[in-house]
Amino acid sequence: MVRCAIFIDGEYLEKVREIRLSNVRIDFKKLSEYLWRKVRETSTENVALLRTYYYGALPYLPTTPTPQDRERFDNKHRFLKALEFHPRFEVRKGKVLRVYDDHGNADYVQKGVDVQLSIDLIALAARKEIQHAVLLAADDDFSPAVRIAKNESVVVHLAYCPKMPRGLDLEREADERIILDTPLIDTIKQY
Repeated sequence: MVRCAIFIDGEYLEKVREIRLSNVRIDFKKLSEYLWRKVRETSTENVALLRTYYYGALPYLPTTPTPQDRERFDNKHRFLKALEFHPRFEVRKGKVLRVYDDHGNADYVQKGVDVQLSIDLIALAARKEIQHAVLLAADDDFSPAVRIAKNESVVVHLAYCPKMPRGLDLEREADERIILDTPLIDTIKQY
């Protein structure tokens, strides 16, 4: 039997959900099952799901947070904790840093998430623990990790929203594509 792992870039999925999916609440178990089913449809072998990995970060929390800062942080914390209780789900957390530009304007940057995803993909591929990987992401920074996984004989399926910006190198590098579109909403909607 061959195995599949699903890798979800939480920041990307959140942007897709906000911009293209009308902020619909996602049932992550259904999303994982949908992506796994898409892999099984393209494979001639019996494909088991090893695990779904979700990569995200808690929002930046200043030393003196406003009620809105605290609410945003607490909501994301509860969300990530809830995901940890889904069967075969693993949550990997990065961090958010506040950085300043040359004019003193603050911006918030997520750190460590892409690296963790890439390491997990490469490690599972190198240990021959997976033969299929679904990457729900759009960042070209994942292209080298995808290339290494493919060199280890892993079939990489890229799940993305075609109406959102995405890295063309990543799309080119993937073996298969899974389109996240409007009909998918009814499949993964949380009621």
